[in-house]
Amino acid sequence: MDWLAKYWWILVLVFLVGVLLNVIKDLKRIDHKKFLANKPELPPHRDF
Repeated sequence: MDWLAKYWWILVLVFLVGVLLNVIKDLKRIDHKKFLANKPELPPHRDF
């Protein structure tokens, strides 16, 4: 467990890289043109 105390930050970096890769993969799957075409109209904002 001595190596874990010394190199815990490498495990954190590997975890963050994995999360970042999954986010990029999921964002590539989104079709933004289809979303923008079917976007609902927002009601006008009222200032009180």
